[in-house]
Amino acid sequence: MVQSKPTVGRQRFRRAVVIVMALVFGGGLIGFAYAQSGISLNSPVSFPVDI
Repeated sequence: MVQSKPTVGRQRFRRAVVIVMALVFGGGLIGFAYAQSGISLNSPVSFPVDI
């Protein structure tokens, strides 16, 4: 069985999907790191109820 070569359009589509996924994943990691750095357990906002 002979496999046909993928078309140029399909290659561009796959490359675009990979780039978009990489940007989304990178943005998610940056957002997660920012959220983690902004939250401190020692802040009074974290424990609004007196223990």
